[in-house]
Amino acid sequence: MRQTPEQSLEQKFNAAWPKRHWCESHVVLAVSGGPDSIAMLRAALTIKADCGGRGQVHVAHFNHRHRPEADADQEWVESLCHCLNVACTVRSGNIGALAATQGDGWEAAARFA
Repeated sequence: MRQTPEQSLEQKFNAAWPKRHWCESHVVLAVSGGPDSIAMLRAALTIKADCGGRGQVHVAHFNHRHRPEADADQEWVESLCHCLNVACTVRSGNIGALAATQGDGWEAAARFA
């Protein structure tokens, strides 16, 4: 199905991930706090509310502690989830140390964590 600029984000989201496949299930979304993951979270919540599914949306956030803003990002994601009444699980880790032991580089270690 070809998407047009006039389609809402929720329509595009549903076209890529049809709600019939997930509306009744629990869903865990990885949310970094950036605009893409926040848009994904809001679209999923809107669709979930419209379809009345029994499953819940749960946010997972991993603080890589790589940037000075990382703690502020974590706090913002936690605050947003609180405001949206969405469960949120946060973890953090020393990605530099993990990257040094794995030998695959920082990005690979961050994805692994």
